[in-house]
Amino acid sequence: MNNQTFYIIRQRFAQVFVTGQTFLLFIVFFLFIANAAMAQAVIFDEFPITAQIYQRDKLNRGLVTIKGRLYTEGYTDVSILVKKDQKNFYWKKQKLAFQSGELLNAPFSFQPFITAGLVEYDIYFYAFRGADSVLVKEATQVLCGDNIVIYGQSNAEANDSNELAKFKDEFKYGRTTFANFQTNDYSWFPTMKWNYYMSGLVGLEIQRQLIDKYKVPIGIINGAVGNKSIDDLMKRDEKNHENLDFYYGQLVKKANKVGLSKTAKIFIWRQGESEAFDSTRIDAYPAKFDQLRKQILEDFPAIEKIYVYQNNIYWVENKKAGDLREFQRKLSQLYPDCESISTVGTPGFDGVHYNIQGYQANGLEVSRLIAKNFYLSADTLGIHTPNITKAYFNARRDSLTLEFDKNQQMKYPDYSINKNFGGLAFIKDYFYLDGLAGQVSGGKAEGNKIILFLKAPSDAKKITYCPDYFNLSSESTEGIPYLTNTRGMRAFTFKNFAITSRIKINKPVLTAKLGSGLVKRVTLDWTLQTSLTYSVEKSVGTPDNFTKVVTLTQNQFVDTKLKKGVKYYYRINVEDEVYSNIVEVTIPLETLGLETDAELLVYPNPVQQGAELRINLNGLASELVLTNTQGTIIERIQFKDKSASIQTQKLNPGVYFLEAIHQDNSKWIKKVIVN
Repeated sequence: MNNQTFYIIRQRFAQVFVTGQTFLLFIVFFLFIANAAMAQAVIFDEFPITAQIYQRDKLNRGLVTIKGRLYTEGYTDVSILVKKDQKNFYWKKQKLAFQSGELLNAPFSFQPFITAGLVEYDIYFYAFRGADSVLVKEATQVLCGDNIVIYGQSNAEANDSNELAKFKDEFKYGRTTFANFQTNDYSWFPTMKWNYYMSGLVGLEIQRQLIDKYKVPIGIINGAVGNKSIDDLMKRDEKNHENLDFYYGQLVKKANKVGLSKTAKIFIWRQGESEAFDSTRIDAYPAKFDQLRKQILEDFPAIEKIYVYQNNIYWVENKKAGDLREFQRKLSQLYPDCESISTVGTPGFDGVHYNIQGYQANGLEVSRLIAKNFYLSADTLGIHTPNITKAYFNARRDSLTLEFDKNQQMKYPDYSINKNFGGLAFIKDYFYLDGLAGQVSGGKAEGNKIILFLKAPSDAKKITYCPDYFNLSSESTEGIPYLTNTRGMRAFTFKNFAITSRIKINKPVLTAKLGSGLVKRVTLDWTLQTSLTYSVEKSVGTPDNFTKVVTLTQNQFVDTKLKKGVKYYYRINVEDEVYSNIVEVTIPLETLGLETDAELLVYPNPVQQGAELRINLNGLASELVLTNTQGTIIERIQFKDKSASIQTQKLNPGVYFLEAIHQDNSKWIKKVIVN
């Protein structure tokens, strides 16, 4: 280091305390002072953390980024060496090119890939003066696998010290994350008994299930905080998402510091006990969850699945607790990236929390869903919580059929449970028709159906399964006999589920019409019957490989996902029970596609929801028509000039088609994407 450089650093170091600026230069100065003659002043923008798990991508690999700047003159090169299970795996050297600035510096950047699996990587960074090198920084026990974020309140923490002590396993290829916000210390550690509390018992069980079965390292970052409402846990500083004054900010800060906030794909949300104990908080819960979900997807943009636990039934009088559980039950219908899982009937329940067996059961159940969605697990039968899909009476209205998901195999419990102060609890007593109990005499299971036998014919409009809350003066602390499938998954509780009038399903007659125009469309039509759900199924090439395309309640569908020269087959499935005839459509060999931008210019495209979509046309048109992929008209604009605009605030994210219709009915069509 020459005297001029030293003088500049010293002067800038003094300014830190006067102006609060240039903290980076303070670090550089400190490194130089440590050994003014020999030190390598290096500032890393990114470098692995010892014991870190890099999130694997779809190619089963993780990208390790090492970049920064070296400030010491005289160094000529830098290199990295990566060892895989202590054997040389990757080496690369990079020549330094110093550039002028307030301080002379040389940037460097490396991005090696490491492969997911039960192997550890050691990463070393060297600086060179000609042929001589010195080790500057290292990170050991680095892994590549999957990281899981857990958030919520005490049952997400799941870290009772007495129960943690009963957990026996330690995981060489499991990782927990540590944060000390006061000292700004953020670290990764192999999962061991001394740090069990950092992952919690649900996280520990997930690690045990996935590491052993699928040979992929699992990292857990648990930001849960006990006894907190959704209001407490979702508060965010919109100017600084890492603001440590908020629990959510602490989670984001910790995730950023350990390098996984932008890559983690799995999020577990377990919360709602606070609301179940306070009825004034429940009505606003759906809107708050919607906002929380948006925050999660913003701050953790790689999240593909949010697993949500439906509340158990608690012992505090709250006549709206069932409404919250009903919202949690329907989350997967509201949000495609959410999947709910039931907690009623979980063993070891004390009225609020669980013992180790209960948390392990919940960890096992969610790990099976994770394995299906992320590990191509073949263990898929009966792993989902049974969810009611419809309810209807027989013709005499003296029995009521509850249908659950198509592939469920249901069980009707034929046992009772002793109540706390005498008497027996039977499942039949916990079905409520229009809010009234005592109308069910028994029941049975048939495939995915539960058939309830009624004491008398009923004209009820709604059915509820399980009460809002339990009463300790009567029910047992272990609950009641619950509906399950043959795998033992307890069905979601539901409240005021509509009972529909079962009608005879006639086999629909399906017709198909191939439209003309630059964008080929197949329009499917059939006769509509009231209150039925239709699934459009499509087969390519041959009529024996049908897959579901869309589920809807209308009687028309427009398919634009077509290729020239290909033969397509369609059929309609009604209520997963009755199939229509099969129709065949062959797409002609003429050119398919959209017109050039010179004819119809739409920008920006894709367009962000809420932004203005602008349209320029090289020619005249009488009308602009915006439709969705089903052919439904969203907006019409009378087009008298060569430019126009569409406001997108009310457009849901997705694909649309914009048609510019000429006076002779010819069209130019443009595909529009709203993000």
